[in-house]
Amino acid sequence: MKQYNLKGSFAPIGDYGLLSAVIKSAEAMGKTAKVGNVLTTDAFYRDQTASVNCPMKNWQKLSVLAVEMETAGLYATAAWLGKKALSMLLVTDLVFDGEVIAAEERGERFMDMVEVALEAAIL
Repeated sequence: MKQYNLKGSFAPIGDYGLLSAVIKSAEAMGKTAKVGNVLTTDAFYRDQTASVNCPMKNWQKLSVLAVEMETAGLYATAAWLGKKALSMLLVTDLVFDGEVIAAEERGERFMDMVEVALEAAIL
């Protein structure tokens, strides 16, 4: 967020209208959608469990659902430009317990996510 020359911290969020449409779409299609905070970090591929500054368990304690690399930037850019944005994420690796989702299941979940997003786009 340094690029915006702001004093203090900014917690960018997704658009509630878009979120509401996605939730309605998922419910209508009988799909599961979780809503919550994510950790956006450019250190995504390093060993998160060994982080000296803030181990994954600390993020989990703050109810962080996932770790990814773009959502904060997407939301901040949308806010700066006066646009709407929503991040829909497909979890492939469960960083809090080390589980990895099999490739076939990832594909199925991805298609579910795309179907929900497309349905939400026409609501």
